[in-house]
Amino acid sequence: FLGGPLYFLSELRNRFIETLKIAPEDVVFPEDSQYYVAIGCAMYSKHEEEKEFNDLMVIIPELAKNSKTFNDGLPPLMKDEAEFIAFKNRHDKEKVRRNDIETYHGIAFLGIDAGSTTTKMALIDKDSNLLYSYYGSNKGNPLDSTISALKDLYSKMNDGIKIVHSSSLNIQAANSSIKLF
Repeated sequence: FLGGPLYFLSELRNRFIETLKIAPEDVVFPEDSQYYVAIGCAMYSKHEEEKEFNDLMVIIPELAKNSKTFNDGLPPLMKDEAEFIAFKNRHDKEKVRRNDIETYHGIAFLGIDAGSTTTKMALIDKDSNLLYSYYGSNKGNPLDSTISALKDLYSKMNDGIKIVHSSSLNIQAANSSIKLF
């Protein structure tokens, strides 16, 4: 198991072990595994020719000249304005139903996904209407990011909302849930 999320989040490791049916003797969790990718990059760079920043600035345009992607570009996502409008119309039909967090009274359910780069949070009412959502960078610290998002959520909730169940991915673990009330 390598990388920050698998190092810092033991329950995520446990879900991988459980889901992939890995025998205990086959689990390899090296010391400093959260640094392995960075260490690998550093080791790889030992064999590279040293370059000054200004030299790199000269090389980049030269790479662009020899690159099919740079020269020809990628095909556009939409061929014309009509295709774009059709796309927007098709996707505008499917919108998340919302409810006002300030006026809603009743039970609510909280979902949290605190991943390796971002934290996402959604609070829904009993009819699956979205009361609150959060999406932001976790700045390398998913726990702090989650705490901050929870504080923001609680500052917006009224006294008539009761979170009765919460489920989180990564901080607790995939497919796990905790009862709040």
